[in-house]
Amino acid sequence: MMRRMVVVMNLVAFLALGGAVFFAVSAPPTAAADGSEDTVGLVNSATGEWHLTNEQGLVTSFFYGNPGDVPIMGDWDCDGVDTPGLFRQLDGFVYLRNSNTEGIADIRFFFGNPGDFPLAGDFNGDGCDTVSIYRPAEGRFFVINKLGENDGGLGAAETNYVFGNPGDKPFVGDFDGDEVDTVGLHRESTGLVYFRNTHTEGVADSEFIFGDPGDRFVSGDWNTNGIDSPGLFRPASTTFFFRFTNSQGVADSTFEFGSADWLPVSGSFALIGGTTPTTSTTTSTTTGTPTTTTTMTTPPSSAIVQVRDNSFSSQVVTIAEGGTVTWAWVGINPHSTTSGTGSGPGGVPDGNWDSGIRTGGPNFSHSATFSDSGTYTYFCQVHTGMTGTVTVISP
Repeated sequence: MMRRMVVVMNLVAFLALGGAVFFAVSAPPTAAADGSEDTVGLVNSATGEWHLTNEQGLVTSFFYGNPGDVPIMGDWDCDGVDTPGLFRQLDGFVYLRNSNTEGIADIRFFFGNPGDFPLAGDFNGDGCDTVSIYRPAEGRFFVINKLGENDGGLGAAETNYVFGNPGDKPFVGDFDGDEVDTVGLHRESTGLVYFRNTHTEGVADSEFIFGDPGDRFVSGDWNTNGIDSPGLFRPASTTFFFRFTNSQGVADSTFEFGSADWLPVSGSFALIGGTTPTTSTTTSTTTGTPTTTTTMTTPPSSAIVQVRDNSFSSQVVTIAEGGTVTWAWVGINPHSTTSGTGSGPGGVPDGNWDSGIRTGGPNFSHSATFSDSGTYTYFCQVHTGMTGTVTVISP
């Protein structure tokens, strides 16, 4: 079984659209019925909200990660399903989750240097994805075929090599159908795509032009032929473009989806069901062309916030009225989640909830249920600047 991964290096300023997500009515590439097809998703890196599609165009949404984390997808537990991962560029920490749901990381470790970019794939054909890195300053790939654990380091890469030009953006895929993922690069200024079919230094095994300047690259097996090929997300039109062969030409399929400021991911998500958005049609004042859009306004009924040293992750969450937020302690220092204003010892509680100061690590959590809509702020009584917000929306 083949594994898919996409990494996007465009870390731009992201926008939260007032609690609503706008999708265009469409569908991902048509795929086979064996469940092995790749589809796409988008991640709002400003809020940690993920939106993953299935082959019917239904959307599954959840929160995972901290603002600014780099999103990746991979099959971390070798079950054939790609699930979220995060790479924190400030310290090289990797946080992997084994299901497409909200929650804390199942696997945590560090690999690489600050400023590196993550690459997820099955680099040795064993059916399991691992996390490797690309170091832009050197144009060098560092590949390793195991995952870390228990917040530890992975050690040295098993192989490393130089490939490509500085400034080009890395991606991963199985481009020749041998069930081994290798690396490629995308030049956003020209649309040049080029890749290698082995983990060795050398010139590109294939190169071609696809897309427009500014497009964001993804790769996947869009037609279940066993070979990964290009996909692009165009922020200006919030449209994905898919090509079914590794060759120059026009897109074989398109899919309108998401917001211009979000980062694309791809993989085999094994999602059954999802949200069927409601649609509305308006007429453009400039062209007179009917435009169909989709608005997803139903927030999740629950959210999990990780209590870290020393931050809340995600710092901002949105839930439906009557929903529950659970704070899970993952750090080793004492913290609290206390509703109110300010932060640290000078914070002012308002009495809505208070966990008390706890040093529980993964053995402690605190939950609060919100029966009324509104915006609720909270803080840690120990650490100044450690704050968060819960937004509760009526159905």
